[in-house]
Amino acid sequence: MKNNKFHGKVAVITGTSSGIGECTALTLRKYGCTVYGLTRNPRREFEMTCDVTDKSGVDECVKRIAEKEGRIDFVVNNVGIGISGALEFESSENIRRMMDVNIAGAINVVQSTMQYMRKSKGRYINIGSVAGELTIAFQTMYSVTKAAVLALSEGLAMEVKPFGVGVCCLQFGDIKSTFTAHRNKSFLGDDELYKGRIKRSVGKMENDERHGYSEEFAADAVCKLLARKKFPVKYTAGAKYRFLLTLSRILPYKTVQKILYKMYAS
Repeated sequence: MKNNKFHGKVAVITGTSSGIGECTALTLRKYGCTVYGLTRNPRREFEMTCDVTDKSGVDECVKRIAEKEGRIDFVVNNVGIGISGALEFESSENIRRMMDVNIAGAINVVQSTMQYMRKSKGRYINIGSVAGELTIAFQTMYSVTKAAVLALSEGLAMEVKPFGVGVCCLQFGDIKSTFTAHRNKSFLGDDELYKGRIKRSVGKMENDERHGYSEEFAADAVCKLLARKKFPVKYTAGAKYRFLLTLSRILPYKTVQKILYKMYAS
């Protein structure tokens, strides 16, 4: 299947070995886009071995892509990791790793690709989360990193607008994907002090994810955004999540916090 808006374009996507990244890569390839996946565990011919936290490694991969293809049109910063548990018990090593992958990794990819994206007037999609605007208890550090991804996208969009480069933070809610199984839950054992609230919260969240939108839905959202004439700086996928965020801006802050507490912290 070919799509005139993607045929002849070159996309770089991080975290393509599974989940949203994998599904997005395969969908864009189906539409005729040349795709390069940056992943620590390559399994397909279009994937390159790359740890996004290693700036020199990212630079080398991007340089090879640009030399071979002569252009880069789309960049999807998708790779991310999750940690569940009470903030007081989370190790500095795990917190640093999460910030390195979810925030610094995206910055590394942006810095390595921008010189080529200026030439093509390309588009960046940084995968964010509704949790970046509505902080989830016992997922605090994940919310912190996704709030940072939104801020990164908003600031970068203003900086590169005169070059014709587009930047969008694409926010998802619950997605049924391999991300749930890969989440670090090493702090669930420290739950006696919290009277079982950690396990209840994480269990509720993971149940929501298992009944969430599909990976195909997420990949379709990425492709539709890349094909849009007008490219938004922030977009939330799924009508119910757009409604939820709109409602959170209308209701008093105290009311929103009470609702979030009841859902994920009680």
